[in-house]
Amino acid sequence: MRLLQRSLVALVGIPLLIFVAQTPAPAVWLVFAFLVGSVSLLELLRMFRVRLLVHNILALVTLISGYYCLFLGKSLMMPLVSFSMVLAITEVILFNDDSKQDIRRFLVTLMSTLYITVFWGHFILLKKLPGQRLHWALFLFVMVWIIDSAAYFVGMTLGKRRGVLAVSPKKSVAGFLGGLLLPLALAPLFSHFSGWPMERAFLLVGIMAVAVQAGDLVESLLKRYAGVKDSGSLLGAHGGIFDRFDSLIFSLPVYYGAVVFFL
Repeated sequence: MRLLQRSLVALVGIPLLIFVAQTPAPAVWLVFAFLVGSVSLLELLRMFRVRLLVHNILALVTLISGYYCLFLGKSLMMPLVSFSMVLAITEVILFNDDSKQDIRRFLVTLMSTLYITVFWGHFILLKKLPGQRLHWALFLFVMVWIIDSAAYFVGMTLGKRRGVLAVSPKKSVAGFLGGLLLPLALAPLFSHFSGWPMERAFLLVGIMAVAVQAGDLVESLLKRYAGVKDSGSLLGAHGGIFDRFDSLIFSLPVYYGAVVFFL
């Protein structure tokens, strides 16, 4: 049953990601950015049991306004600073009673909103980059998928030494090395389509191989802190949206920064 669910999600999800990566229509990829960001943010808040409506609304308004600013080419500073101030004032006014005060709730709401808004917001910046020969978003999706898959399958087949990191007992040294070395085969393809020198392409893929796997470990740490197995159940056996996009969200700023630096 789990295998069937995973297959169905992949059957629908892969063509959807390719379409979003390829389409020049801003309405499509902007809505995609809003949906993935909003659902991931709500899942994070729910993981840590932040269920109060005021916190969820403040977080979503900040994310949507922040992404709209990025789409218009403006800074994220104003919506993020405004959110931080309003959240702090809300805690002071609405939760002034000692029994209602909760520093954990405040910090989770603050950090979750900043994390998803800033990191995933780089997808909008990525889609606005110039360059007709290489679809930056498409190559990112392919690279993250290959890195994740290489780490998973090598770890499952050759990973005898597991539990090296307490946050993810199933992770193995072999899986990490597989996710680091096998994706380097993408470097010549990236070099061909981008026109970048081969050594620059190898450097980018190598950096991304580390960043993508780090993103997976960070989500494992967050789930351990929250005491949950998955961020949600929206995708059945795949878990939640944040479960599927954790590596992508974490590594996006690295990829965007490298592409902009080398353009």
